[in-house]
Amino acid sequence: MTARVIEVMAWQPLVPGSDHHVGRIAGASPAGDWQDGARCAEVDPELFFPGQGGTAQPAKRVCAACEVRSQCLEYAIESGQQDGVWGGLSERQLRALRLQRERDAGAGRCASGRHALAGDGNCPACSAISRKSAETKRLAA
Repeated sequence: MTARVIEVMAWQPLVPGSDHHVGRIAGASPAGDWQDGARCAEVDPELFFPGQGGTAQPAKRVCAACEVRSQCLEYAIESGQQDGVWGGLSERQLRALRLQRERDAGAGRCASGRHALAGDGNCPACSAISRKSAETKRLAA
């Protein structure tokens, strides 16, 4: 098991009656949110960290059938994930997408690359999403 896989699994709860960890994404809230529907929780986490010379194709196949693929991708970009397959993209593809979004942000687009900025330089759509997420987390605590 690689150091990154160990890091990802370190905080995860154990499956009742076994010594196996529930597959969850590192840094994610243990309270059930989008990760609960992630297909990656059903397979070996090492699949998503193929290492140098390994292939990301098996992980991408799992991601292709995942209902929360877009949320996973956004999480990876927002949290600055550098290693592994996230949202169906390899490490190289994630870097390219992150760079493209940075270019778009410089061209009047928000950091997500999906929305036009308001006159004050803020993204109303992302701000609303962020406020809703913060409120949801506050209520869950």
